[in-house]
Amino acid sequence: MSLKVNPKKAMYVICMLFILNMNYSLFHTSYVYQIGSLLSILSIIWIMAKGKIDRMLMDGIVGFVMPMICITLISVTTAIVIYHTGNSSDITQSVWRCILYVKGFILAYVSVKLFGKDCVRLITYAGLISYFTVIIRWIFTAGVPEMFHIFNNKINGMSLEIHNVTYCFGLLFIYYFLTDQGHLHDGVFLSKEDFPIVIRCFKNGDTIKTSGGTKKVSRLFIDRKIPRDERKIWPIVENCHGEIILIPHIAKNIKYLYTKPNVFVIKYDTCK
Repeated sequence: MSLKVNPKKAMYVICMLFILNMNYSLFHTSYVYQIGSLLSILSIIWIMAKGKIDRMLMDGIVGFVMPMICITLISVTTAIVIYHTGNSSDITQSVWRCILYVKGFILAYVSVKLFGKDCVRLITYAGLISYFTVIIRWIFTAGVPEMFHIFNNKINGMSLEIHNVTYCFGLLFIYYFLTDQGHLHDGVFLSKEDFPIVIRCFKNGDTIKTSGGTKKVSRLFIDRKIPRDERKIWPIVENCHGEIILIPHIAKNIKYLYTKPNVFVIKYDTCK
């Protein structure tokens, strides 16, 4: 049996080993900022080569990058105008923090575009590999006798408590949660009382009871920036009582919100 390795994914995991920069691991480096900057520049070149800004990137720029830049400008202006700071580090720290967050956003965007949800699993692999090297180093540093002192997790300045690995386990949980259920509004739990269900096209006047109250479906389409031609064919799921229970990827009836889905709508051009 041969082991198949995806070169692109393997390279991504290797890059993440250094980006995570886990303390005490074999991949910990003082050049993490330079590596992150290089990868961010390459990511920007890749985005520019595509020649267009998609909705995901635009939402990220509007919802994250621009507010971060505004916060940084306010912080710098306040330091100069109000506090009359003479310490340049107060300003450079704010600017540098903004750059770090923007770099993180760029890397996250490219990761999702390249690997989809799989990027979370790949980052988790990188984190677990890094932490495995931490454990190995800790064993060699502590020696066999110290391994049995479970409450003494710091030996010669080296600790097993690494916050980065906590983040990775969090990502692992999120990954399997998403893999199991898909998007929150892609599936719905149906009982026998709901059948027969109807999947139809949108009609004027359609409404759905959401956690935020009763909403017009037309309004939800506008809020989610769904193109007009797609609104006409977007599937609407009704139960046997004619009650809208699901608008895939957009909204779910509040009565069906908190139960694990057992039926998924996976094709949005059903009504063509």
